[in-house]
Amino acid sequence: MITSFKLLSLLPFTAWLLAPLASATTLVFERSQTLGGWHEREFTTTWTDLAPDVKNRISTDVNGDLRGFNGSTSTTWLQSPDFYLEAGPITIDSIYLLSTTDPAPTSDDEVSETVSSSGWTGIALRNASGAFVLTYSTATEWQPVTFSSETLAPFLGQQLTLNFINMNSNSGDLFYVNRPITISGSLVVVPEPSALLSAGCLLASIFLVRRRTRLRI
Repeated sequence: MITSFKLLSLLPFTAWLLAPLASATTLVFERSQTLGGWHEREFTTTWTDLAPDVKNRISTDVNGDLRGFNGSTSTTWLQSPDFYLEAGPITIDSIYLLSTTDPAPTSDDEVSETVSSSGWTGIALRNASGAFVLTYSTATEWQPVTFSSETLAPFLGQQLTLNFINMNSNSGDLFYVNRPITISGSLVVVPEPSALLSAGCLLASIFLVRRRTRLRI
């Protein structure tokens, strides 16, 4: 009985090690000369992630707002860190966005690596499977954009990213994003290798204890 109690008491700790970890319940990406942990995506044979904060096409202006979505010969894609959506809105301080004619992509597979004169430009909420569950491409001139709590309700608890995408080749001003960006959610944090090793050792110890207990019976 004592051994069983000890094993049960270790289960929450084991789950903590093996499950993704969460941070604060409100994420605020302030104006900064970094990308704030966001990363660009590039197409090789598939869409792949650059390391967080590496600036390839995206830049920041003197105020720390996001620029560089215009004028490239390839699709520009900036993606937030993964987060678990919680109750509450997602708010972007302000954007400048000209409307485009192509329909919004529904998944990674529909994001073209090359730009076109009618290519879609906008904001996409993307789930862990690469599906775009919510998009925004309404023409907007330096106004805030908010995904309301009601709009986001079907996606509560899901692992998501917020994405800014430009597939349009037209020259001139097309898409700008001003921070701060506020997300009601918690970051998805992958456990460090040392934590995974500790979890493995813990599970092995539990297995040995259970095995010895059975041998004594």
